[in-house]
Amino acid sequence: MEPSVLLLDEPVAGMNSDESAQMATAIASVRDTLGISVVLVEHDMGVVMQISDRVTVLDFGRLIADGPPTQIQNDPEVIRAYLGSGDDAAGDDAADDDAADDAAAADDAASSGARPPGAHTKETTA
Repeated sequence: MEPSVLLLDEPVAGMNSDESAQMATAIASVRDTLGISVVLVEHDMGVVMQISDRVTVLDFGRLIADGPPTQIQNDPEVIRAYLGSGDDAAGDDAADDDAADDAAAADDAASSGARPPGAHTKETTA
């Protein structure tokens, strides 16, 4: 009997960026070779964005986003929860500027493998 789902809990915890990239490649290879779904709980956003078809984001147990990686990376609620606005007490104009800065920071965080506190993600594939 072959498994239909692979459950992984922080598979790249404690790894350097090269090891994390190798592990992401291995996970994707297993997924593709066996044709199985992978449920991945991971804080390394670089790995998550690299191998996920769909990402679910929880903030202290509350669902705040669910969708494809590019949508999640640019989701204002995700940015607010994990990067903050930088100046929440400022006026609306400053908040708009901060949102643009936060979106750029989210892109940087995802590509660098940043690990925001409390981030939980799920990858699902059919």
